[in-house]
Amino acid sequence: IMEVNSNFLNKDNKGSVTFIITNSRSLSTVFCRILKNYPNTHLIIGKFCHIHVEEKNVKKSDKSYEELAKTIEDEIDSELLKGKNVIVKDVGNCIFNYFLNVFEYYIKKYNPKIVYLIRHPVPTHLSFQKMMDKEKLIGNLPLDFIKFEEKIERYESIWNLYQLYKGYVTIVEDVQREPDKTLSYVFNYLKWGWDSKYLQFKSISDEEI
Repeated sequence: IMEVNSNFLNKDNKGSVTFIITNSRSLSTVFCRILKNYPNTHLIIGKFCHIHVEEKNVKKSDKSYEELAKTIEDEIDSELLKGKNVIVKDVGNCIFNYFLNVFEYYIKKYNPKIVYLIRHPVPTHLSFQKMMDKEKLIGNLPLDFIKFEEKIERYESIWNLYQLYKGYVTIVEDVQREPDKTLSYVFNYLKWGWDSKYLQFKSISDEEI
């Protein structure tokens, strides 16, 4: 059982923690890159999912998910102590099915804002299937794991997570249609000042994430 470090909570940390919960292929990386343009912000992408894929399905680690997720906690703590805002983006079904106890611990420790980023099922499924087809050709992931991932009902997992931990819901298609207006609402929820210049950012390949 993970216990909350009350000494850490009592420190005068000026930063904040935000969780972005989404599905794979939901344009969430672009969304998070916009949020990262806010000053003094650190971005952590997909580490829960990477732990699940790499450690449990490829490396067959004998460590618990709580132990493996400690690296994420250490990174959050380190950035908070620098006074930074920390954004943690990950996949909803992975958190709900494999890291729910860890996520509950993070909720208690950091009292984070939660943004649920939802894309219409049709383009999400088509994009995800293309990604899985590519993985089959490359051979980086075991075939039985790919088949398992293809059958998961992802929207149900996010809905179940939302029922436990309410947050702000953003629709991807709204971001595409009216990015300035939609993102301003998200920033208002985070209590961050919005500026249209945040919509401009470098290619991900130009930066380390």
